[in-house]
Amino acid sequence: MSATTGHWWDWVRGDGALGLLKRVVKRVVSTARLRLFGEPEAAPWMLKKLEVDRRFDARFAVETGGVTPLSALHITGNNRRFGVNHIASDPDELEHALDSLPGGLKGLTFVDLGSGKGRAVLLASHRPFRRIVGVEFARELHEAARANVARFRRSAQRCARIELVCADAANYELPDEDLVIFMYNPFGLEVMRTIAARARQSLRARPRRMYVLYSNPFHIEAWTALGFQPLASRYNFTLLTAPQPGTPNAQEPAGT
Repeated sequence: MSATTGHWWDWVRGDGALGLLKRVVKRVVSTARLRLFGEPEAAPWMLKKLEVDRRFDARFAVETGGVTPLSALHITGNNRRFGVNHIASDPDELEHALDSLPGGLKGLTFVDLGSGKGRAVLLASHRPFRRIVGVEFARELHEAARANVARFRRSAQRCARIELVCADAANYELPDEDLVIFMYNPFGLEVMRTIAARARQSLRARPRRMYVLYSNPFHIEAWTALGFQPLASRYNFTLLTAPQPGTPNAQEPAGT
């Protein structure tokens, strides 16, 4: 039995023949919608992304890929207008980003803000984090992530402590632990400023190690304005560390 056939068989055993049929139909419809209604200039990139998604999902017998508009989802909180459509992290880019983290991951909690269907959470579980948390405000994506985490358990995991939270990231209280905050361009500048300010306040209340791993960092200024310092910037991501005590520009905006 080939590796791909084996993964399809995992799906049949996990979801039954009807569940497998639903997955196949959903994927065909998704691809057809892209070909028929996608923007012509975006189609080549999106078709490549769909192929990457297909390979990743077949490898691990999960369903993390595709593009899901927020308009089709039930949202927790009041920040729908600041969110972006769901699209999963590129596996290779994410691995490069995780490689940039310093040693001692066993003492760090990995928090994915805007965790979608859970791809980053799954790949992070191959690293020896203390624990992993995914925070997602779309109920359907949260439920998909739960199913994927349950299906993904395997010997390659080095962190099996995974918690998924359905909540608005802007209202989520960061754990009082050494942290890696991961984001894959999940929301607009307004929410990003709120989250950065809450992270800064959390550090003031309890100084500790905190890293921000920001993929597609369109709103990096929300963090640097509060004194977070870039440590690395490559492969389409930026890694920042917590402000040092007495950093001159580590000031929250008025009203935070």
